[in-house]
Amino acid sequence: LICASRSPPEIDVVPFLPQPPITRKPCDSSREACYYFRYHGSRVSRDFPVHGCAKFEDLPRECKSGVDFYEPNWRIRHGGAEYFGSIKCCSNDYCNEIEEPMFV
Repeated sequence: LICASRSPPEIDVVPFLPQPPITRKPCDSSREACYYFRYHGSRVSRDFPVHGCAKFEDLPRECKSGVDFYEPNWRIRHGGAEYFGSIKCCSNDYCNEIEEPMFV
């Protein structure tokens, strides 16, 4: 399974800060699924997309089935930080490689 991967910027309080590039990384499809996560911004930070793959136990239980699934309110850990927002998980190569999804 090949998933897009992109972390939020180190400092997200500057509204014009460029987004880091999307890269691709292999994931273990027997234990992981791709996800696209958009955390909710605040008064001092903006919404930002996060791409990656995560273990099934860290994703909504429906993600194990291999179908695309959307959850509007989810908390996820990424790179040592915890984010709250909306998540889409999927199990096809490059399925989370999206810029401006319609589901958010």
